[in-house]
Amino acid sequence: GLKTLGIVNVVGSSIAREADNVFYTLAGPEIAVATTKAYSTQLIAGYCLAVQFALVRGCISKGRYQDLISQLQCLPEQI
Repeated sequence: GLKTLGIVNVVGSSIAREADNVFYTLAGPEIAVATTKAYSTQLIAGYCLAVQFALVRGCISKGRYQDLISQLQCLPEQI
């Protein structure tokens, strides 16, 4: 009876069809196997959700939220 959220890369995947809500990462096509880019985007999506939930629940300040998101935005440069 719980609502579900699927974090998926591909529109129309089996998880997307079964979940009540879907967070599409749109990392690009996967050929035959799971890809590092799809996995990485799912991790980042989970991180973004966790940070947003922490802000909404009052577990972190708006300043801390902005700092965490800023750090995330630096990842491409750091890689």
